[in-house]
Amino acid sequence: TSEVHVAKCLTNNKELAIKIINLEAYPMEIDLLRQEVAFWSSSQHPTVVKYYNSFTSGTRLYILMECMSGGSVADILRYAFPSGFKDECIIATILYSILRALDYIHSNKELHRDVKPANALAGSDGQIKIGDFGVAASLLINPSRFTVIGTPCYMAPEVLQNTDGYTEKADIWSFGITAIELAMGSAPYASMAPLQIIQKVLKAPPPILTASSGFSQEFRDLVKACLNYDPSKRPTAHEL
Repeated sequence: TSEVHVAKCLTNNKELAIKIINLEAYPMEIDLLRQEVAFWSSSQHPTVVKYYNSFTSGTRLYILMECMSGGSVADILRYAFPSGFKDECIIATILYSILRALDYIHSNKELHRDVKPANALAGSDGQIKIGDFGVAASLLINPSRFTVIGTPCYMAPEVLQNTDGYTEKADIWSFGITAIELAMGSAPYASMAPLQIIQKVLKAPPPILTASSGFSQEFRDLVKACLNYDPSKRPTAHEL
């Protein structure tokens, strides 16, 4: 939904990132955007990407944020570890950073709504931080027409059903899918068409990490706990 550029502030010479979204290609309500970034802009957590400002120019929306020069975990997987990280310590380190961010977000009665490796960003020092608070998620589905723009393979069943709303436990499902992707190199159903993915998420048994995957029982149990169809039975980010 966007392109990202590295930029330098002329006032203080600091490096930052600018995300540019074409609002003609991906229309969204500016009022909705303001709601989405209100919490992000006030966040002061070490595992949350710093938000600086946003503005529109013509049909383009510019979001200014902290530059994470290591790129996204999704890109690191794609280019260097296409079959996933086989060192469970690396996976645990990444997941722990994501959980710290989610615990902070959820404790403030907010949701992230777009937890996935593409939104877990690496700094030049190796730190992992979460970015994109709902800005991308709100572009994925138009509830009135159920038009899928992005891939729904990270979305919880209750989000895709779009009936009675959902809670922060939707982020926990997305976290479980993210854990599988870190281990295996791709999310379940990622190669399918969007509507096929929706059918699988809603009707097939929840994805798991099998014993033959070579990962520990603890890690496999964590994934299983997150990918429970009943949101009330999923653990909280703090418990995880």
